[in-house]
Amino acid sequence: SANYYAMVEVSNNGMATLDDGCWIHNCYKSRYKGAAFYLNKGSAVFEDAIIENCQATYYGGAICIEDKSTLIINDGTYQNNSTSSSSIEPCGGGFIYNISSKLKIYGGSFIDNTSCGKGGCIYNTGLEGSETYLYGGYFQGNKSFYNKSDGKGSGAIFYSSQNTANTIIQLSGNVQFCGDGTADSGVDGVFLDFADDAQRKAQI
Repeated sequence: SANYYAMVEVSNNGMATLDDGCWIHNCYKSRYKGAAFYLNKGSAVFEDAIIENCQATYYGGAICIEDKSTLIINDGTYQNNSTSSSSIEPCGGGFIYNISSKLKIYGGSFIDNTSCGKGGCIYNTGLEGSETYLYGGYFQGNKSFYNKSDGKGSGAIFYSSQNTANTIIQLSGNVQFCGDGTADSGVDGVFLDFADDAQRKAQI
């Protein structure tokens, strides 16, 4: 049924850990951000968790992190999560939407997440302090249905330049993307969107 709140919300310097075997599924949020997990000035660690079949309208189908939060994903399976609308810009991140926070991924499988907006799996916003570090992870079947030139092909990750701010994305050689090899398909693609005067760090 429709829900205005995430299944788990952590704020005000709170801390949460999803241990081995933790399973969050079938969450639906009819308003905006993160159906399964929402961080605002909080932190969380996922240890081999499962988050699947979750949907929010605009910002992060399963997870939204914002305002100097930190999320660390060490392992787990994150699949079939989605955002359902592209009517508000900037929107997307079928699995996770990062606003002025730190996302660190060391492993895990990210499978068949989708977005009507940009970033079928991950959306790293262009707001100050938005940082995404991928040290590992397996991406397969993630898709963005966004068809405009400023985000087409961002199936796995969209790295935004909506504002000129200090943001970071870092991808290591241990990350696997299993797209179909075509630039515009949207499947498991990485879209690096830069503004000419933006102070950003993109390291691959």
